[in-house]
Amino acid sequence: MRDHQDAPGSGALIGRLFERTLAPSRVLHEVETDESELERCQRNFNELLQELRVAQAGVQILFAFLLTLAFTGRLAESGTFVRASYMVALLSAGSSAALLIAPVAQHRMLFRLGSKPYLVQSSHRMASAGLGLLLVSMVSSVLLASDAVLPWPLAIVATAVVALWFVTLWVAVPWAERRSALTERAPRPPVVGLPAGRSRPALHPRAPERDAPRDIPTAS
Repeated sequence: MRDHQDAPGSGALIGRLFERTLAPSRVLHEVETDESELERCQRNFNELLQELRVAQAGVQILFAFLLTLAFTGRLAESGTFVRASYMVALLSAGSSAALLIAPVAQHRMLFRLGSKPYLVQSSHRMASAGLGLLLVSMVSSVLLASDAVLPWPLAIVATAVVALWFVTLWVAVPWAERRSALTERAPRPPVVGLPAGRSRPALHPRAPERDAPRDIPTAS
């Protein structure tokens, strides 16, 4: 009967999988260090393009809706505040669309020129700015619609709640996770005054036990 034995290195493999479950950020850092600079830039740029596809669809739909709203004839009969809110929403949506589509245009212009690191950095900045302008456009659109169906105080409250919800999901939550991840991955400073390989001594070291004093015979 054939004995079933573990394959060589299976214990180490199980240990690595367990370590990935407990410390994903540290394992992710180890995986990233195995990549070359070009491979890392290529992966980052591909991930960024996948994110831009989602944002581009949203901003294009919003921009198209705001463009058609100008030809309905209702804005001409509205007050100054409504028209100002509409222009803020329209201009921020158009600027956001330009920023979110710009990485694709830059990639075409710089194709096969070895500018992948520049594309990653510039695309990251333009995507962040485009998402910020998209937030402004969506909040302005909510204010524009709320003012048409609700009284002025309720429209302000509803818009403030929506803006707070956007800021929480888009800024506050990922920023808190970013700070936590950077704190975990930051190298710890070495202990001053200790040689390499030795740990910090305990704050309250336990006193060593001393032998009981022995009776010393005295001369009679």
